[in-house]
Amino acid sequence: KIRAQLLSLFIAINVEYLVLCSLQENENGDSGVCHSNFDILVCVPTAARVSGREPAGQAIASVKAGSGACRTRVMVQHDKTVAKPRGADYYVARPNHTFESPCRFHRWRATLVKDFVNLMGQALNQTQSDYFIWLEDDVLMHEDWRAALAPVVRRLPPACLVSLHECGGGDLPCAHAAPAYPHRVDGRPFHRYNGIGALALLFSRASLSALLPELDASFMTAPLDELLMHACTRNEARLGPPVSFPRSLVTHTGSVVVDTTKTYTLSHPPVVTFVKPANGDVLAPEDLPMTMEIDVAGLVPDAEYSWILYFNGEAVSNKGTVKPFSPANKQVCSDGESMRLKVSVYEPFPEGEHELLVEVSEEESEEGSVVAEAA
Repeated sequence: KIRAQLLSLFIAINVEYLVLCSLQENENGDSGVCHSNFDILVCVPTAARVSGREPAGQAIASVKAGSGACRTRVMVQHDKTVAKPRGADYYVARPNHTFESPCRFHRWRATLVKDFVNLMGQALNQTQSDYFIWLEDDVLMHEDWRAALAPVVRRLPPACLVSLHECGGGDLPCAHAAPAYPHRVDGRPFHRYNGIGALALLFSRASLSALLPELDASFMTAPLDELLMHACTRNEARLGPPVSFPRSLVTHTGSVVVDTTKTYTLSHPPVVTFVKPANGDVLAPEDLPMTMEIDVAGLVPDAEYSWILYFNGEAVSNKGTVKPFSPANKQVCSDGESMRLKVSVYEPFPEGEHELLVEVSEEESEEGSVVAEAA
């Protein structure tokens, strides 16, 4: 009798498992793609890197890592100058977007929107997936991301999008709570997506289908995250609000791309000039206190910089004076932005010749590399 009851329980458990988990064939013919009443396709865009490294392979591996036999399909949009990263189930070519931009900053923003429209449109057309994740190629999914999202896609009311990097970046405050979205994860509430960052975003098929035409029509006017937030707000009654997951499910490793980025190529470095004091100036004790002035020209808007001043080879200022540029009108910009660094001097130098050196670094590159210096 006990053996019969155990056998019945075993059969019931296995029948329930088969209902929840259906196997599909991937394009290589391998059996093992498992989804529980929903199917998430992760879409990863790639582009060439300044360093020559290609981070997309790590992103793909993070998507498919974790416990359990269930695998998740991945579609990669690959740059023609970069070898196809291994491990994806679908590959689409990254098109050459041609449009006029006033500066590299604007082109970087607009190109990212076009990449989003192309890749996510291909995902809609080539698969029957229920949900789609936009995952930038220098972002790693946490090992428990599937388990964390399972109750979200099953039980929550419709959302225009779900940001998987908490509140638009984790360290940034949420815009405000979303009282119409009362659900919690581990006791923590969902908040309204504040339109900061597009590292990892979850969409339903219905939501993505509605958003893509609007983004394609306005790709020149604003960054991807702002366009998504505004489009979701306009369609909120139909698609639901844009929300942020209560905790971050991703880690951003940071990796700068060539040509479409905010940063520099070697042929367009910034220029640093000492305005005061000039080379060869003689300073007397009565000239103090004084303010050193150093001009830095040829900066890219919206990038972040730090600088260090050296006196006879020793640093006399703290690195970390970061100067972001963010034009209010994203279409009015140039590659010739400038800033003036100022350093106050109160104590007289020892008598003799001295060397001043300033280094300016671009903080969003993989290495925080020095982009300009003058002595």
